[in-house]
Amino acid sequence: MQAVVGEAPEGSWTHGGLPKAFTKVVFQKGLLPKEKIKGIVDFSDRLYALRKEADYQEKILEGSEKAKTNFPVYLSIVENLLNSLKEISNGNDLNKS
Repeated sequence: MQAVVGEAPEGSWTHGGLPKAFTKVVFQKGLLPKEKIKGIVDFSDRLYALRKEADYQEKILEGSEKAKTNFPVYLSIVENLLNSLKEISNGNDLNKS
């Protein structure tokens, strides 16, 4: 995402700020179809929450049924996001206005 938006205006990107800037740039430049852009910020927020849970709470390590059920869903969404980023990097000039 940072390759698309560049450096943060000040300091470094926040976990919430980078996805928001990314979706804005991708939308404005028409780098992806709208249906691929929808939900990126929400999904990034959910992934960050899961990461915090994994880092600071042991319960995610217990392998709850909910975690086991949701893992393939999250993995699929991450895969789609990465494929979209690959599509951007292969088919577009990231610096075009």
